[in-house]
Amino acid sequence: MIASVPETAMLGRQVEGSEHSGGTENGGEKEKCLSHMSEQSYNHNVTAEKNDFSNWVRYAFGDVRLANELARSRNRADVARILNNRISWLQRKLLLKIWSAPCG
Repeated sequence: MIASVPETAMLGRQVEGSEHSGGTENGGEKEKCLSHMSEQSYNHNVTAEKNDFSNWVRYAFGDVRLANELARSRNRADVARILNNRISWLQRKLLLKIWSAPCG
């Protein structure tokens, strides 16, 4: 699944002297944090000019497909749905890889 990323690549990572707080280690945690994020914080990260979720995924994980989907999101519910779908797809892909690996 999605691996841990460097601290400098984390969206929402607490930075000394920053007003933003709450760190996340991976995409699953980011999806969970999304449901607890204030509307003000969400609106700071997603505007008509930028989408920090999309940028974070593109540059921290290199998942261009997910980043493009997030860039087209219109609201918090879209972001949550897109993240849930991608995480589920990655989990299924990982399970198939494990199940198809030779034994022994």
